[in-house]
Amino acid sequence: MKNSTKVMTVRHPLERLVSAFRDKFQDGRAVEKAQSDGHMRYFWKPAMVALKKGRNEEGKLQITFHEFLQYVVKEQRSSAGDPHWMRLYRLCSVCGIDFPFVMRLETYTDDLAFLVRNLGIAEVNPLERRHSLYSDTPYDASTRLSIDTEPAISIKNSTLKYYLDVPPNLLASVLDIYKIDMEMFHYEVPPVLQEIVDRYRSSAA
Repeated sequence: MKNSTKVMTVRHPLERLVSAFRDKFQDGRAVEKAQSDGHMRYFWKPAMVALKKGRNEEGKLQITFHEFLQYVVKEQRSSAGDPHWMRLYRLCSVCGIDFPFVMRLETYTDDLAFLVRNLGIAEVNPLERRHSLYSDTPYDASTRLSIDTEPAISIKNSTLKYYLDVPPNLLASVLDIYKIDMEMFHYEVPPVLQEIVDRYRSSAA
């Protein structure tokens, strides 16, 4: 670690949660069994136990997005949580490791291009990306790239839809849990979600 260049890659916490739900819990669809024994052991069974939930009337497994968020909140209040949705500042030990480079998934191509240029790595092609959820700006080797000047980044509309009907108290708990990640990596809470939480907190005060 002392002789290595340390690079951290981050992603908007609300995007990470939706991605984990879609990948690990079948996007809320009922299934007869999980994708694999590993999925059953590490994701479905712990969630079902924490939620005190059984199979549905057809004997199938099903977890809604609301239930998934309830599980995440309950888990992270008692432990670090699963790495797929663990808070980034804990997952990467940012308080104990000095990361000179932090790349964001949302601006991956530009960030990787900056890293390649800064470190003089000729073997890495910034255009190579196998998992893309955002349309990145085309890489231009002649373009000067800067860091720490990017505006706060919010989430996609397709992700926002998952949160619009989440109960306000649950949404407030989720935002509280990931507040440090949001602030540390300049991620924005969508105004419509912030308004929902603000109204809830005002009514509860």
